[in-house]
Amino acid sequence: MKPTIKFVQRKDGVRLAYSSFGQGPTLVYPAPWVTNLDFFLQDPVSLDFWMRLANAFTVVLYDKHGCGQSDRDRKDFTLEADILDLETVIESLGLQDITIFGISAAGPLSIIYSTTQPERVKKLILYGTFVRGKATGKKEFQSALISLIRSAWGFGSKALSDIFVPGATKEQRNIYAKFQRESCSAEIAAKLMELNYSLDVSDLLSKIKSPTLVLHRDGDKIAPIAQGRELAMKIPNACFRVFKGDIHLPWIGDSSEIIQEILEFVDDSKIVS
Repeated sequence: MKPTIKFVQRKDGVRLAYSSFGQGPTLVYPAPWVTNLDFFLQDPVSLDFWMRLANAFTVVLYDKHGCGQSDRDRKDFTLEADILDLETVIESLGLQDITIFGISAAGPLSIIYSTTQPERVKKLILYGTFVRGKATGKKEFQSALISLIRSAWGFGSKALSDIFVPGATKEQRNIYAKFQRESCSAEIAAKLMELNYSLDVSDLLSKIKSPTLVLHRDGDKIAPIAQGRELAMKIPNACFRVFKGDIHLPWIGDSSEIIQEILEFVDDSKIVS
């Protein structure tokens, strides 16, 4: 059955789009930098990734405030606003004993939620993410990226797509540009990236009680491997798995290996179909 989009409402009235599909224990994907739920469920590559996970899990995806099918009138660009989105989806659906799958900029958000709601988070999986936003690149690179987002968002920029999907074909750049156009405005994307660079969860790592798996590609330009290594070293008893490659998005490239690691971590009796 094809996944559908539904809505929940935050306590301040903001409507959030979400989708829940599959079977088995719950895997929640906190919204990362920018989101486009309709794209995730239409694009063959990303949909295949989530549907393979849905063979073993009940997958929960959502659009953050300002993005995708959720209300777009976002003016509060704070971590607290993103936490409210995640809390609203989890509480509205009555979710318990969940596995959090924090990808990219959703890693710090996932870490915060895991330390504040340890009774809900059964396991934590972090992919391609970071401890401190400022440590993901030189200040000049970060400033240039934010300027590029503001000027080239949604136009199929080779420079922008090569950061997230190095070596992308023209077709892949066009697909990524479509994702950008339909996810949010250039200004919202830029402000959310500025928020990402301000994040720092270094003081929370030792407080994580959930069993944790850290996954990272060794050539990632958005989240350098050093950040993944630091996560694995400082989170108590974390497992660390490194993949070859430089593509930031997990559903492109060696996605089968990533899925297999997730399945074995959550339940080693499961296999990829």
